[in-house]
Amino acid sequence: MSPFKEDRPETGSWAAQSFAAEAASEPVSSGFDGSVWRGDEVSTGDDANTQPPVVAREVDAGLLPVALLAGAGAALIGGLVWAAVVVVTGFDLGILAWLVGAATGLAIVRVAGRPIGTAGQVLAGAFAAGGIMVGKYVIFVHAVKETFGALLAAQGQSVSYLDTRQLSIFVHNFGSIVRPGYALWVALAFFAAVRTAGGRRAFTRRRR
Repeated sequence: MSPFKEDRPETGSWAAQSFAAEAASEPVSSGFDGSVWRGDEVSTGDDANTQPPVVAREVDAGLLPVALLAGAGAALIGGLVWAAVVVVTGFDLGILAWLVGAATGLAIVRVAGRPIGTAGQVLAGAFAAGGIMVGKYVIFVHAVKETFGALLAAQGQSVSYLDTRQLSIFVHNFGSIVRPGYALWVALAFFAAVRTAGGRRAFTRRRR
């Protein structure tokens, strides 16, 4: 469980300050206004005795966009699941951030049919980190709904996860909403996605 108590979603003081400053002046609106890949070289008959028995092959170029889309989808779903767990339990579970990254990389590898190159691994890490940030945004809006939901409902307004006003507040107050401790969760997700997208295990056991 996270040692950063200020990151608990039930702590709504920061949400109250940032939301109240803009809620009175801004109207409510809804909605949100191919890297180059390099595979391993294929071994030839001349060096067949020195190469590993498994012959490497390049990822089919037609599968790359689909694989990347699958990775982005896995990162988004993972981030939403992570946010739901944080909202329900009140604590950040770092292992879930790691799993979001692992799921992102594995989804890409599964669709591509093999591990991908360095550029793709970095992109997979970016997807996973973005999933964590989406999760944090959901946690923020949940805190706003808990704090101001009844008040705004009495005024005929509502707080939506797809409300551009909430997104604007989140972006402009990013430094106060997203605590430094979240850098650890983002790094875990990024690292796990890079490893799994490259065909390595998310967890490495130490040899005794």
